[in-house]
Amino acid sequence: MKPSGVFRKAIRMLTGQNVEMVRRPTPPRPTWLPPRDWTREFIASSAFLSTWQWSKVRYARLQMSDCRCHDCGKGRNDRHEDNSRVVLNVDHIWPRRHYPELCLTVEATRVLCDWCNRGKGNSLPH
Repeated sequence: MKPSGVFRKAIRMLTGQNVEMVRRPTPPRPTWLPPRDWTREFIASSAFLSTWQWSKVRYARLQMSDCRCHDCGKGRNDRHEDNSRVVLNVDHIWPRRHYPELCLTVEATRVLCDWCNRGKGNSLPH
């Protein structure tokens, strides 16, 4: 949905640019589909996190991210405000429960520290 003409004109006057409405991000295309015998329940479970396929995706994402949190930028050698160690997690941007076909897609993951990951929960991206 685009802003109405009057609203768009006001935005241009205030900012000097043409601003469009922000759209909800769309999930990437799966690059590696899960095996056929994996059920939705298995993919959403913690047992999925022990598979060798997930280990490969996790390792690839950690290499791509330079081992830093996507949100706050803290690395594995940094400390939180309460002096606890930063623990890095590879997070599924698109939750496995809602998008099981993306569970092994590197582009559908990001590295988050334990605090940022806890804050995100199991919500869909905005």
